[in-house]
Amino acid sequence: FRSSRMIFGNVLIADLNRDAGGADPYESDAVTLGGIDKTVRSGTEEGHVFASIRAENVGEAFDCFQDNCYVGAVIGRGLTNFGVKFIHGAQNNIVNRVDIDGYRVAGILFAGSGTSTRHCDGNKVLGGRIAGADSSNADAAPVHFQDSGAGTASVPKRNLVDGVEFFGESTSDYVIRSN
Repeated sequence: FRSSRMIFGNVLIADLNRDAGGADPYESDAVTLGGIDKTVRSGTEEGHVFASIRAENVGEAFDCFQDNCYVGAVIGRGLTNFGVKFIHGAQNNIVNRVDIDGYRVAGILFAGSGTSTRHCDGNKVLGGRIAGADSSNADAAPVHFQDSGAGTASVPKRNLVDGVEFFGESTSDYVIRSN
């Protein structure tokens, strides 16, 4: 559905789209804020507010490619991919606190896009903790900045992570990766 400035309370989503083997499909997002057309911003799909998002055993806790949204807290456990993901030209969004424990790729991702010419710009994550990188993934890191590969039309820039503590079993867990 489409709506302008939706306000949500506390959201809990767990074990979303698990297959028979118990694995999470790549796109089993707990909450996705984005339009059908990633290249056009109509202004009607922005400014959403969530008190908190708690996601357990899903692919991604919060996937955002909208503008001017606010989330009080993102709490993620057992994430196949990302805790918080800003992509496809997401701009000026705020996540006030993260508590991510258990992720395969990154606790926070700021990414460019091959489908949007808008840069991932001005997004903020302002406190909390990230722990539990998947030790079997050599590329896992608490924070990733990436351009999304060949043919990328946009890149992440002027995004901020402030006051977030990183915990891990080895020094590789303390890496902020960029490609």
